[in-house]
Amino acid sequence: SMEMGAARAMSSVDNESIQIDWNDFNYPPFLHVVHYEPSELPSSINGMVRFQNAFFKAMFVGCAVNLCNTVVIVFALSGVPGKWLLYSLLNAIIFSSAAFVTFFTGYKGLATNDSSSVWRFKLMQGAGTLLCVLLGLVPWGCTNGLGKLGARGEYSGGKGYWDFAIVCESILFLVNAAVGAYNVYRAQTYDPYAVAGSG
Repeated sequence: SMEMGAARAMSSVDNESIQIDWNDFNYPPFLHVVHYEPSELPSSINGMVRFQNAFFKAMFVGCAVNLCNTVVIVFALSGVPGKWLLYSLLNAIIFSSAAFVTFFTGYKGLATNDSSSVWRFKLMQGAGTLLCVLLGLVPWGCTNGLGKLGARGEYSGGKGYWDFAIVCESILFLVNAAVGAYNVYRAQTYDPYAVAGSG
């Protein structure tokens, strides 16, 4: 069948050139829960995986920036709910973890030529991309999407800093949404037949 042919083609893509010790846990830094070494990958997928990793890193940075901004806003402005601190921390843990799992699913799927993992990656990365669009635009509680520029009048003080926080976070998440969309596009258009045929 066509699906079996695609699977065989993917299994032949640089199969002999990839020697990866998946038990050598070295990533992320300090946690070391998975193995990740881009230099071990063939050039046909190296760039794709680096962009997948960039999405995870940007999500982590965006959530960390939001947490820092939320701490300042909650303690410096009057009337801002203290529960935003908890929500921001939970967002950082959940969204960063989900982005990490998404990255590793795509990375290992490409490195081991597992078409089902690549398919799961596309679904997860698509959801992550949509999430970044929402985080960059929608004023949800502790999140500082662009829409919050017109929705923070009920709180007094700190307007200049809050405007800065909104713009910074929105840019981070919207740029990451573009990276995520690019990742989905690259995964969707990746042609194992062409790669296998060029070897």
